[in-house]
This record gives sequence, C-alpha cells and structure tokens, in this order.
Amino acid sequence: METLENLSKFVETYPQVESGKRNYVFTGGTAVRLNQELANSSDRRPITDFDILVLNNKNYPTHQFKLGNTDLDFLPKEKLEYFIESYKINEKDYHFLDGTYLTLTKTCSLDCPREKDFEDISILYNLNLIDFDKLKTLYSKFDKVTNNVLLVEANLKWLLDSDFEEHPNRIHLFNSFLPFVNFIDEFSNPELVKNYLEDFVEEYQGNGEAVSSVIYNIHSIIREGRDFSEEKKLNLTDNLLSIAGLSDYRDFDRRVQFDILPKLRYSKEEFDILSACN
Repeated sequence: METLENLSKFVETYPQVESGKRNYVFTGGTAVRLNQELANSSDRRPITDFDILVLNNKNYPTHQFKLGNTDLDFLPKEKLEYFIESYKINEKDYHFLDGTYLTLTKTCSLDCPREKDFEDISILYNLNLIDFDKLKTLYSKFDKVTNNVLLVEANLKWLLDSDFEEHPNRIHLFNSFLPFVNFIDEFSNPELVKNYLEDFVEEYQGNGEAVSSVIYNIHSIIREGRDFSEEKKLNLTDNLLSIAGLSDYRDFDRRVQFDILPKLRYSKEEFDILSACN
C-alpha cells in the first residue's frame, strides 16, 4: 500500500509539471483517491500503487500508460485537458483525471472490467463526480461502444443503482459492460433482452469473463445473421443462453468461432444453429 506521504515524495522526484507543461497525470485508483480528496469525502480509498498517464516521452518507475498507446486515449492531448483536475494537498499540487474520464476508462477497457473498477466508479458516482453529459460525449467518440449513448448511460446508472446483496451475480453484467450494451442495442426492445441476460447471470456458474465471452459470441451470431427477423433473434438469444448455461464458455466459444460463424458467412445452405451449438 502507498500513502499520501509516498505520493508527495514521488511528485517531488518526478514533477508533474515542468516549464508550464504537464509530464503526466494520475489515473486509475490513485486518481480515484485524489478525487475523494478533492470532494473532501469522509471515506478514503487505499492506494495500492501509483497509476499514471504519461503525456511526454519519458519513462517512470511505476504503473504507467503512454498517451498514444492505449485504446482510450482517442482525444487529442489538448482536449484531454478538459478532463484533468488539480488539487492542492499540504501545499503541493496534484494533477489527475476527473471522475468522468475515469468512468470511461473503467467501463470501456478491452479487458473485462473488474469488481474493483465498479467499486471505484461507485465512489465517483456517490460523490457526484461523474458528469453524464460529458460522459455521453466521450462514449459517442469511442468506436468500440454503440452510438446509442442514452442506452449506455441508462444501463450504467442501472448497474450503479442495483442492489447487489439481492442480485450478487448482476456484477457480471458490469464485467461484460461493452459486450452487454452493444448486444442489447441490436434489438428493438433492449429491455427484454436485458431481462434474458439478467435471468442468465442469476443462474450461471461462470465468472464475469465467462459471461462476457458468452454475450460476445451470441452477439456475433446475431450480427452475422443480418436478415434474421426480430422474432428469430429473440428466439435464438433465449435458446443460445440456455445452451451456453450448460457448457463451458471456452467450448461454446470454439463452437461459435470455428463452426457456426464460418457456416453463416460462407455456406449457401441453411443450417440449424441451435443443433450446431449442442
């Protein structure tokens, strides 16, 4: 664990600003903690290590992300400035990503978002540090999430307001956030499909990574069948979830990727998708 004293020593050794230019800003859990300090929260998240987003060409002896080398730095450097906060602690200035941009990074990582990412977003949400209008603008510029930003916002808020004591497995839909919102947007009634997924995760024995894989693979089938009617898409989803629930997600993935999708793409004859999955 790190402390604010250690953080102070780090920025003394490696200044965040030199000659009026930022060298790096804090991100990840470090930035969440600094956002708590900014909001004068009564709670303080522990800092496990220092996470930084590097804005120059230097290397630093800590967990770092390089601007230009991540999936989420699609904003020009000058526009990223709109999402950087500064706060003084014991006469020392700290520069860090704000709650809005942190929420983007923690929901749209190509790796499965973790439970601790959800905890971090919940901290920011409960402190009113997420500007959802700005977040929707960020989502609209990120090409790996549906452009239906109202649906994305609504489902993020739904997860943040969920009762996880009553529905503990619902966290797996957060672990699957990108596949989840992209998939339900394929349907004219996203709420109905979300209900299917809710029922699935309530009973499914797999973890968040497994749920994410299942949703991604079913979405691949639905997307490949461009001429499927809405009724057929719903029926396939319902039945494929039942099949996936009885399978190891890796076996299900192999059947979809190496059997079903090639047939959908290249076969001139119709075939029974559900039989191929069994």
